[in-house]
Amino acid sequence: MNMAPWFGSPRPGQSWAQARADQMFAAYGTAELQRRRAPQLTLGSTLRAPARPLAAIEQVWVDHNVEDHQQIGMLLHAEFVVREMLEREGAVTAYFYQSAGDFVRDSNGHLLCASAPFVPPYENTHYKDFSLFMPYEAFPFGMGTHSLAWNIVIWAHQYPGQKPLRLIQSELVEFDLQFS
Repeated sequence: MNMAPWFGSPRPGQSWAQARADQMFAAYGTAELQRRRAPQLTLGSTLRAPARPLAAIEQVWVDHNVEDHQQIGMLLHAEFVVREMLEREGAVTAYFYQSAGDFVRDSNGHLLCASAPFVPPYENTHYKDFSLFMPYEAFPFGMGTHSLAWNIVIWAHQYPGQKPLRLIQSELVEFDLQFS
């Protein structure tokens, strides 16, 4: 049975105590943030923790052989909903994988991906067609046909200096890329 990790589960190399501390920091923020919010409190009110952002991916699709800024590539699309993210910055990132499941890396060894930020104007925002462009020339492959896959990951930025929170990722979409 393949179960999704519970929020707060330790990352590789991290203890349960560290994971719980990260969860508490994400939920309640720093002591400085709480002090800045203290004047908002009145008799009988409570300091409510910021809600954890949520996301749902409705669908992903791709258009091949699209021209953008005089480059030919693929246009990746995602329809998704984010909740509890009013004016919080997020990012949509597409990652590429080889047939063995390894990430595709560029000539410098970095992960090959396409990413764009977003800032929802509402607590609950529906993006019907969020698109990312990936030029074919960015793929570090030689001649021939290459079996690849991609998926979309939606991130939420919490606080400065803190790693972004992975909200959700789509299923893998397989495709063949041919260079001649």
